[in-house]
Amino acid sequence: MRKKARNQPHDRFVKDLMENIDFARQFFKTCPYMNRKIQQALDWDTLELWDTALLGEDGKQIQADVLYRVLTKDQQEAFIIFNHERKPDKTLPIRRLEYKLGTLKKTIKQKKESALIYFITWYNGPAPYPYQRRIIDYFTWNQLAQELFFQDEIVVVKEIPDEELAQQGEIGILAVFMKHVDNPNFPQWLIDHPEIAQQLAESQYLERSIEYLLEAGHHKEEDLIAACEKIYQLKETMLTTSQRIEQRGIQQGIQQGMQQGMQQGIQQGMQQGIQARNLEIAKQMLSRGLDIQLICEMTGLSEAQMSALE
Repeated sequence: MRKKARNQPHDRFVKDLMENIDFARQFFKTCPYMNRKIQQALDWDTLELWDTALLGEDGKQIQADVLYRVLTKDQQEAFIIFNHERKPDKTLPIRRLEYKLGTLKKTIKQKKESALIYFITWYNGPAPYPYQRRIIDYFTWNQLAQELFFQDEIVVVKEIPDEELAQQGEIGILAVFMKHVDNPNFPQWLIDHPEIAQQLAESQYLERSIEYLLEAGHHKEEDLIAACEKIYQLKETMLTTSQRIEQRGIQQGIQQGMQQGMQQGIQQGMQQGIQARNLEIAKQMLSRGLDIQLICEMTGLSEAQMSALE
């Protein structure tokens, strides 16, 4: 898994054997340290070596030691990652997860569906192994961590029914505004849902939410104001927020203008300084009787400016 020197006899020995498909097939079928369910579920006659280049974080390539493709008995694709470790490593379970994910990303990119990905680490360093063997062992809430580790939620805001939003009270403001931020009919939606609109009007986060709508730029300000006129509290907040955003824009414009003015002033000052220096040089050159045309070429001054010096 980590970059290993090619002259390590341990790595060479493991790879020479495990890259021999006949040896690997016999190993997986009979090894007493393998998961029995895996041994029984896979068709070992279909075992073959697979490209070890995997997709790591941010698209960077990572390299597995040995990687196999094999079919399950119901003809689905499965993958086995085999790696050799000589030294104990505190982060080994995390690195194994990274290689499982790298294999999964590669199969997805190739439009394959995986029945499973199985990882075996062949460790022949000092014993007993001093660190965690499973990623769950890193957590003090071991049981709950194991239950939740692969159960992260994806909340699809636009799938939440409006009726459900109405039951969420003040926290529903996040879902309402993000669900409808790019809905061109949101102003009318507010009018058609007076109960939800009233809840929004009572929220302490209303002003920031309206500001978000205006910043996103999917709705015309006049349409929102017209809708909010039918809900007094919304109208008041809408106008306040609109004025504050407008004022912020004015201030930003002033600041940008000042910065541009300062830059222009510096540039003008530098140009004036260069011109003054060139005039002084030209005077000295004139006093030495040099040709005016030559002086103009060397200093960048015009003939009219030179005439003023004579």
